[in-house]
Formats: sequence, structure tokens, C-alpha cells
Amino acid sequence: MFSQHSDSAPEDSGTEVESMLPSAIDVGEDLCDVPVQPCTAIECTEANSVPKQSGPSLDNAQQNLDGTGVIQKKVEHVLEEMCDIDSDFVLHYNSERIITDVEEIVKLFESNCQQQGCSGHCSVVNSKTEGGVMMITWKCTKGHCGVWESSRVLDVNRGQKIYATTVLLAASVIVTGNNFEKLHMLMKFLNVGFVSESTFSRMQSTCVTPVVMELWKDMKEKVWEVLKDNELALAGDGRNDSPGHSAKYCVYTLMEHFLHIIVDLEVVDKRETGGSSVTMEKLALKRLIERAMKDLNIVDLVTDASSMIIALVRTLKGQCILLLLL
Repeated sequence: MFSQHSDSAPEDSGTEVESMLPSAIDVGEDLCDVPVQPCTAIECTEANSVPKQSGPSLDNAQQNLDGTGVIQKKVEHVLEEMCDIDSDFVLHYNSERIITDVEEIVKLFESNCQQQGCSGHCSVVNSKTEGGVMMITWKCTKGHCGVWESSRVLDVNRGQKIYATTVLLAASVIVTGNNFEKLHMLMKFLNVGFVSESTFSRMQSTCVTPVVMELWKDMKEKVWEVLKDNELALAGDGRNDSPGHSAKYCVYTLMEHFLHIIVDLEVVDKRETGGSSVTMEKLALKRLIERAMKDLNIVDLVTDASSMIIALVRTLKGQCILLLLL
């Protein structure tokens, strides 16, 4: 079903290259002794007399190129449909945001009353920042009062308001691949209000992670539906959260080589391999290939030159043959 290619040369590559060289080539004395390789047939068109190269290999290459372009357009169309979302949260996301001084905002509430038509003088009773959102309580001399919030309310859960800015701050940390500690330190040096660690963890588990998982599941199903009838050349590699043997997590990613599309990924915890961080990559690839073999036609598989990976691919090829026979 598929063959494995390594991204590193074998150890005896020098001997093989030397054996491929012509036995005797005297470039300085006689160039005619160099063997001439047969070339592809070339024909000229009558219209402009431009040489036109023909042959079955070029036709096959052109067909493969056209097929890749068609598949890529189908995948792009599927992703565009998934991104076409109409919701209130998208409207909140598209709103522009700036960083400003708190004193400048407070000055706006220390003049006329915020109630339209009232000529009373307004003053700020209280102001606070929570979850990256500023709230100002104001009151005028004629009895009007109110609370101004710097963010739109996304939802109300058990009497507690969930602000769009708070969710966006937590989501931006995750989807950009950053970590909370670094961004929290940055905001601390800028003296900018930011979400607390407890709020970030709560937003991550209740709002961000479920949506990301649902979106990835739908996207993967639709992409696989487009790729399932085509021959695929997959390239994969694993990445640990830290170098050396102290890694706790490994993320293994499979990508289609010609389409440049992420086909699947797997996250492995060190505890799943009995505490061995070395075998996390092997376990992740095993899970990915076993899932992909059920629905996809894998022709080539490109991985790193690891003895464990090579042995794993050899075993999986045997399992694939048994599945085809059944």
C-alpha cells in the first residue's frame, strides 16, 4: 500500500555513487568517449516552429499536476465553506480594539451626565478592571447612574457576565501557540489589564478547547472525504514539548506532500508509553497510520531515519496486505 522513504542518506552512499560513475571518461583528451544518453523525442510545430517535447512521462506528469490542482481547489472550497460562519461572536471578533490609558477614559465620565437630555454633572463612583475588561460606575447630580463596560457581553451564566474580550484573550493565547506565563509577563510590564490564570484555565476548558476540537473533527472529516479516492504521499514527523529525554508530550503531524494539507495529527502523553519519551513518536505514528489505512490510499510515507520507525512501517505494511486480502 505504501513505501517508506528516509530523509537521510545511507552510510555507504559514497561507495554507491562511485559505482555509478563511468568506468573511464577522459574529459581533457577526447570528449567523444563520453557515452551519450538517449534523449526524449522533440517535434516542432508548424505555427511558430517552437520545439515541443512529447512522451508518455510528460503526459503522466501533466495529468498528475492537473489532478493535484483539482484536489487542492476542492479542499480550499471545503475550508472556505467552514469559515463562512455567521454568529454574534464573529461580530465581536471583527470589532477593532486599542490600548489606551485608564485616566483618559475616566475623564470622559467626569463632565456632563451620560443620560441624554440631562444637564447634571457626572462623576465616577468606582472603576475596576477584571478579565481584561474595564468597568466604570458613574452617577450624576440629578440622580442618574449607570455602569459602563469596555466589552460586549457574550453570555450570562449563573448571573455572571461572560465578556467577548475575556474569551478572545484566552483564545488568542491558545490558537497562536503561545503560553499564558509569557503573555501575562508582557502585559504586566505594559501595565495592561489581562485575564488571571484561573480565568484563563476556565475559558480554555469550557469555551476554547471544545470549539477547537469540534472544528478540527468537522474539518478532518470533510478533507478526508475529498482525499479518500486519491493516491497520497504523506510526510510525517514528531515534535516534543522539550528537548532530550525529559519530554512529556509529543505531537506527530501527517501532511500530504504535494497538496501541503495537514491530514491528521496525534498527541501522545509520556504516561501512555510507560514513562518513556523515546517511544512516544513511534506510538503516535502507529495510531495515525492505523486510522489512515481504513479510509485513505497511502502510496508513499516519508519519515525520519529512525530504526524504530522503520520497523514499525515494515510491520504496518504487513498488516495492510492482510487487510487487502480480507
